[in-house]
Amino acid sequence: MQKPQLVAVDTNFPILLADQDDQALDALEVIRTRMPGAQIIVPPTVVAELAHQIGHAHRPNLRALAVTALAQLRPVWRFHTPILTALDDDLSPPTPRVVSGRRACSPTRSATMPSSSRSLP
Repeated sequence: MQKPQLVAVDTNFPILLADQDDQALDALEVIRTRMPGAQIIVPPTVVAELAHQIGHAHRPNLRALAVTALAQLRPVWRFHTPILTALDDDLSPPTPRVVSGRRACSPTRSATMPSSSRSLP
């Protein structure tokens, strides 16, 4: 049995779909047509970013789009939102260590991201 192809999306894609953006809708149609059976994956960090946008976006319309995007991920667009477990972390490639001052520490997965790494304004 062949494993399904996986396609991961960034935060901007569900936001654009929620906004009925023609290019995003076309891209989704192309993926569904050319890659039948492909699973579109929304990583936990993207879900966390969308949730963050609901409470902290500077533009009210972005808050509304984030609400719509989260509501439509699974029932409308049939995206998959996997939950990472400790086992998944053990099986993933090693993460580079970040040096902070004199101590080296491994970055941890969290639901929050520094503002400099967000892809949305």
